[in-house]
Amino acid sequence: TQHTVVFSGNQCVDNAVVGYFVSGIAPGNLRC
Repeated sequence: TQHTVVFSGNQCVDNAVVGYFVSGIAPGNLRC
């Protein structure tokens, strides 16, 4: 089981995490 919010159905968080892993830059203005 996963104990994080990632890939739990929250598309905003999923996109932010994928973007972070791809670009290495955390979204500074993320609002989920």
